Amino acid sequence: MISESDTMNSGSFTSIDLWSEALWLLEALGVRFREEDGRVFLRDSPEIDIKDAEFIFNNLPTPTVDTKIVELRAFLDNIKPIQQALIKLGQIGLSIESILDRYQYKTNLVASAQGLASLPDETLSKIFHEASLEKNTKKWKLSLAVSQVCRRFRYVALGTPSLWNYMSLTMPKDMLVTFIQRSGNVGLHICLSDVRIGWGTAPQPPASGRDIVKGFWNIIQEHVHRIVLLDVGLAPASCRLLDLISDYGCPLLEELRVSYGDCFDEPGAGTSFSSDQFLQGHIFLPSLRSTTIASKGYFPLSLSQGISTFVVETLGPFIVSGFGALLSLLSASRSLEHLTIICHPALFDLAFTEAINGIETPSVTTFVLIVRGLASFDDRTFRAFVRACCFPNMAHLSVKALQFPRNPYQVDYPASRCTSYTSRSYFRDDEDDDSEDDEIEDVDCTTFIEDIFEGRDVYLSLHSVNLELSMSQDDSDKVRPYFTFPFESVAPYLQHFAIAAGKLSPLWRTMLPPLRTLRVEGCAYLDVRWISQYVGGVIECGMLDQFEWLYVSGDEAVMNLLSTELLDQEPYLRYLEGRIDTKVVRFDSAFTSPGLDFYRDMVSVQYIDEFKSQSTIDL
Repeated sequence: MISESDTMNSGSFTSIDLWSEALWLLEALGVRFREEDGRVFLRDSPEIDIKDAEFIFNNLPTPTVDTKIVELRAFLDNIKPIQQALIKLGQIGLSIESILDRYQYKTNLVASAQGLASLPDETLSKIFHEASLEKNTKKWKLSLAVSQVCRRFRYVALGTPSLWNYMSLTMPKDMLVTFIQRSGNVGLHICLSDVRIGWGTAPQPPASGRDIVKGFWNIIQEHVHRIVLLDVGLAPASCRLLDLISDYGCPLLEELRVSYGDCFDEPGAGTSFSSDQFLQGHIFLPSLRSTTIASKGYFPLSLSQGISTFVVETLGPFIVSGFGALLSLLSASRSLEHLTIICHPALFDLAFTEAINGIETPSVTTFVLIVRGLASFDDRTFRAFVRACCFPNMAHLSVKALQFPRNPYQVDYPASRCTSYTSRSYFRDDEDDDSEDDEIEDVDCTTFIEDIFEGRDVYLSLHSVNLELSMSQDDSDKVRPYFTFPFESVAPYLQHFAIAAGKLSPLWRTMLPPLRTLRVEGCAYLDVRWISQYVGGVIECGMLDQFEWLYVSGDEAVMNLLSTELLDQEPYLRYLEGRIDTKVVRFDSAFTSPGLDFYRDMVSVQYIDEFKSQSTIDL
């Protein structure tokens, strides 16, 4: 029983003890609180339920109730400064935590610096060199930044010639000379993309372009034989330089990137550019193996037979007739082994060619298709082009497709040869009514997958497939691509299969042959079902000896379900021990979802690394 003497003796307690005792007293009385704007209010009429209670609060005479109310108000007045002090103390705690985080960050920096300081110069130089090879790194910026960190970094950077082998047409003269001197005898990366004096820009004084070309040429003339990588954004200045370079030859040139950009409106008969001499083999280039072309529809008539790697990027607005030129180029190529096509269907001309004659390129063994901005997986212009391409000896296929929100005026085209299920009711699972997948609309992209394999019924050489199918950031939380495709019959010798963001049809079919590796990035609830079914089928068929690795990533809830369905059950655990890797990831959109990595080093020619002069540069 709680007596008044107990509360009277509370004055000898500390503030915290008084507060705790008072809260306990109110809790015993059944008091419930709510807080608004820093004020505390009682929600219910308190009663004493204990057996030895001498009174019931609600039955007290009015004077007694008034006395208790006064006592409670006095208590609240006393507790308010304590509450404010605690809030302030919490703020001080957050401030201290922030200070500790900053000190921890600085401590980590010091530890990292100590680690770098212990590295030999040769290792540090290799680190700088590897960083400079990153495709998305502006090399000249990295070189300058590294050389200004500290004395040792500067010493090592100046002793690493590969950091200084980048030359741009728009670099200041003194900077070009410095880079040439520091580059030693390593191969040079020359960028002739000149946005200031090219087509489609403000007119320049007649002498300005010639002066820039002359100054640049005078510096690199003696080093042309060292060029290993050449970036060309076609413009009058770059064409003049190409003519000069062609007279000298580039015996060490390994990679050529050409962007036709805005240098023409409509390709006509007889149209040609200086770069065509390099691409078509009219100039002796014994080391040239890789070529990248970005175009709105123009392509050279042929490629040098020594080129084995070819990257194509469509720029907008792309003239659809250019597809015919590209297909002709591919059909005439006999040495191509690695082909990458980067398409922007949203930038295609509205004109549509109903039928494009198909071609075969038997030499291609690796095909990478990157599609950005599909208005629909049924985009008919893009479908016509993809269906016309056939690579019968394809061994590696990698596809990344990003679809924009569906156009309400988009026309629907005939269904795929496989059964397609577009109604959400087909995907609903009574046991998973509250699951994430019930809130996602499934988008059938089966026809998109079928078009890629249109040329042949069977691809006997195909043993590796990577598929990354995703939606735009705005729609990524509402829709998800899926497909139903018989890989077992189309690619019977398939060994490695990876999928991200998209999914196989929840209506399970035996679509995959026995694999060596299976990788699922961004696994969802319904994916757990087909993964479990597939692994179970492999075990039942006695094909487990060739199955090497299963990798699955997804959010925590999905990984828990996978653990329940697959990892914690027999016979899976006994057979698959040591062959499964899982990873819990957080992803909120198509741009933050886990993806595959086959396209990480792809270079977009549309954004050629361009030097932009700064007011002050310390060399």
